Amino acid sequence: MVENRVTAVFGTVGGGVQNQSGGSYATVAGGSGNTAQGDYGAIGGGRQNSTGTYEAAVAGGRANNASGGNSAIGGGYANTASGAWSTIPGGAFNMAAGQYALAAGHRAKANHDGSFVWADGADADFASTAANQFLIRAGEACGWPPAMAPRRRFSQSRRLETPPICC
Repeated sequence: MVENRVTAVFGTVGGGVQNQSGGSYATVAGGSGNTAQGDYGAIGGGRQNSTGTYEAAVAGGRANNASGGNSAIGGGYANTASGAWSTIPGGAFNMAAGQYALAAGHRAKANHDGSFVWADGADADFASTAANQFLIRAGEACGWPPAMAPRRRFSQSRRLETPPICC
């Protein structure tokens, strides 16, 4: 069994097995096979998670990689937050590659700066195509309670229309 390792100044590994703190002031709290490489990076637990640059964080899950500066992943499986200041709250196979991007759900790809992509459980990629997009894939339904419904909606042709239904 490979023990935990701290290879940079002021790094910390709290427990678990095969964890490594490789960045200055980086922390791995526990879990298995986690690597916090960037300075001030943090991994809460889970297994096979990694941070690859400064001030990135992975709370848990498995096979997640926060490689963008100040990026964060809440959990899930096989997510990648490679854009600076990007976020993935959870899900599986998501990517937040743009700066300030957010990807959530299943196979959401926020590839452009400022994009927000939320994908349902369909087994297909759903990706941004330009900067500053807000995209939702909800195969069955998408909406607000009637009292909170917006006055306008965007159709699939991207023209602003009424009535008060989202998506």
